[in-house]
Amino acid sequence: MLENEVEGFEILDHPADMGFRCRAKTMEVLFERCARGLTSLLVDLGSIECQIEREFDYQGDELDLVLYNWLSEILFLFDAEGLLFSKFVVKNILTTGESLTKFEATLYGQNFDRTKHEVKTYVKAITLHQLKVERKAGEIEAQVFLDI
Repeated sequence: MLENEVEGFEILDHPADMGFRCRAKTMEVLFERCARGLTSLLVDLGSIECQIEREFDYQGDELDLVLYNWLSEILFLFDAEGLLFSKFVVKNILTTGESLTKFEATLYGQNFDRTKHEVKTYVKAITLHQLKVERKAGEIEAQVFLDI
């Protein structure tokens, strides 16, 4: 594993955008890996200290849309509030079929500091293009594409 890789995370080739795929045994770990994967594309995860925490609560929707909203919130916190997170603790995920009825998370990180955090990729938005969350061979896999 390269030093900037995240466990269970791989970058996907796309002609115009950037994509990634994450795999995990549980939905909680999948959401944590997707968040770390997104952040690792923005900046070096190792440069983010856990100085602040932010709570996140979400209720009801299709799994892929919940993942979209989760990652969009993380990107919004970076763009609008200048916050970066490197540790994500997702808990209390409740699912019914292909719907996620509830989940909670705590995000740990710090304020963006230009002298400490070099932006590697400027991500404009999470896209719905080819976004999916699927169960495969004892794992859950998410595929996400980003507008860069």
